[in-house]
Amino acid sequence: MSIDKSKRHTLTMLGSLALSPLFPRIGHGAIPALRGATMGTTYRIHIAEAPDKVDLPKLKRQIETILETTESSMSTYRPDSEISRLNLSSDTRWQPLSMDIERVLTAALNISVKSGGVFSPVVGPLVEHWGFGPKINHYPDFSDEVPATITEAVDHNNLQLSTGKLLKTRSDTALDLNAIAKGDAIDQLGLALNGDGINNYLIEVGGEVLTAGKGPDGTGWNVGVESPSGDVNQGVRLVNKAIATSGDYTDYFIRHGKRYCHLIDPRSGYPVTHGLAAVSVIADHAIDADAWATALLIMGPKDGPVFARDNAMPALFVRRENSGYPTSMTPQFKSFLI
Repeated sequence: MSIDKSKRHTLTMLGSLALSPLFPRIGHGAIPALRGATMGTTYRIHIAEAPDKVDLPKLKRQIETILETTESSMSTYRPDSEISRLNLSSDTRWQPLSMDIERVLTAALNISVKSGGVFSPVVGPLVEHWGFGPKINHYPDFSDEVPATITEAVDHNNLQLSTGKLLKTRSDTALDLNAIAKGDAIDQLGLALNGDGINNYLIEVGGEVLTAGKGPDGTGWNVGVESPSGDVNQGVRLVNKAIATSGDYTDYFIRHGKRYCHLIDPRSGYPVTHGLAAVSVIADHAIDADAWATALLIMGPKDGPVFARDNAMPALFVRRENSGYPTSMTPQFKSFLI
């Protein structure tokens, strides 16, 4: 097999399917930013103001506990995670499910229905088939079409969900929440900060952002949205909003001059090949921004913008053309521009 591995770019992290190259541009306040490593990337939390009683070292430990809980339950790159154990099981009876996965899976199934199956929480078999799963140096057999057994396994109707339990109607159905779990983790961090009386902050994990309050200067939190070229495409001002970006340039390989990216359309079973390079979505919650950025990108340069406009979504679309990366946006996204 001839795959140019030197041209493969990959970030093997939880949430790499929705990597968001967003870089906050904020002033330096009196409260130092909380920083650390998580999910194969980093997190930063900027707090504009906080009650005097807040214990920042204790808060940092609480934050890292939340992030570790996300990884230990939903990371497909950890063989001991709850989701890995569920995927390895061929049991088609009801199985116990943690509250964390149940919460995220409920949201994922809802978005799957609304997107017409474009977003799938059971896309795992296709991710593995195309070599973008946790197996190292695993590549598909390009001589064959995607087997029907795989495309049939990624139908969200293969799952039944009830309080505290999950049933797979097919033993080969495999969960993959990488395009939504990071957004949920950010939302859980926001809830933790709110619980400590902190209501003016910016949370950034691997480029995805959630804001609360109006920032250090009282006008909002300014966030720069980076293009695939590395330049800042747009600047937006957010107040109590989240933003996430999905791009086809974060994990891909090239074979015989053809580019295969990690974004896979469950309807066709193949990686997307259209000219849409990135989509950024603004939403009330990071979990929604995370998932819908992926769904709109998979829909493509025609259907994605139409869907976003029809549903009044603040969305920015970046196309890949010979001359560069031209953009378009919905009226709702334009209202956030600085």
